[in-house]
Amino acid sequence: MSFRIAIGLARYVKRMLNLLALIFALLLPAIARPQKPNPASALQQELAGKLLALRSFSAATEIHASWDGHAVSVDEPRYRIFAAVKIASVDQENKQIILRGKRIAAVLNSKAGALSLTNEEIPVTIQIDVPSSDTSLEGLTDVLFVPLSSAIFSLPDDFGTSVIAVYDPDVKKYIRCEECLRRLAPGKTPQIAAATERKGTQMPVLTHSVEPALPLSATPLKAGVMVTLIIDTSGKPTSLWIARSGGDPWDRSAIEAVAAYRFKPAKQDGVPVAVRLDVDMKFETH
Repeated sequence: MSFRIAIGLARYVKRMLNLLALIFALLLPAIARPQKPNPASALQQELAGKLLALRSFSAATEIHASWDGHAVSVDEPRYRIFAAVKIASVDQENKQIILRGKRIAAVLNSKAGALSLTNEEIPVTIQIDVPSSDTSLEGLTDVLFVPLSSAIFSLPDDFGTSVIAVYDPDVKKYIRCEECLRRLAPGKTPQIAAATERKGTQMPVLTHSVEPALPLSATPLKAGVMVTLIIDTSGKPTSLWIARSGGDPWDRSAIEAVAAYRFKPAKQDGVPVAVRLDVDMKFETH
């Protein structure tokens, strides 16, 4: 009896060993196959701790883009801002990569030839559509961002390099600003350099303005916003920027007002020309 039990047990053990060997043989290729790196995790490691500037300089807090593995397309911003972006997390949801972080407002420092950061921080989200969940994100950082240290050299061509003057809405006139006439970005060609110093130049004339709305319950109660714009040859504001942020919602209020401005365009030797202008807005609530 004991002998028969031993034989049966041996056969059972043998069958189990054969079954385990079969299972191991089936699983071995999957175990040995190298795991594909998670694109989102790799991108987060690449961006960790870096201060970057968006190449689009978008002032939106929710930015939409698409990436096909080679090129990126970013929705055209309604207006732009000098700012740095610090990404805190990168997540993947189906066919979308979502970057979340903080946008840190900056000002254009003409003396240093760089952007100087302020204390103004707001959350920002960048949603990037991709063809598939395993689309490589290699190269995305270089086409979406630019290092903060060289952001000043990546300004759009229409931004130019010279501010012809500062318009002060309080006194409704242009203020001579020698510092504003400095060249800010070597290598760029200004559309009008130091226009106030050139014969045959007529400054743009403001023909219609809008008072900025005072945001309700906004803090701080006092704020200043510098809006930079290009006045095109028809006298309309284009390429709107927040050059000095007063924080949200002051920035939006300033942009809405300046976007409604209309000008008699500047002229050079009688020919309308596009120029760049700063509008310094001051807010105070009581």
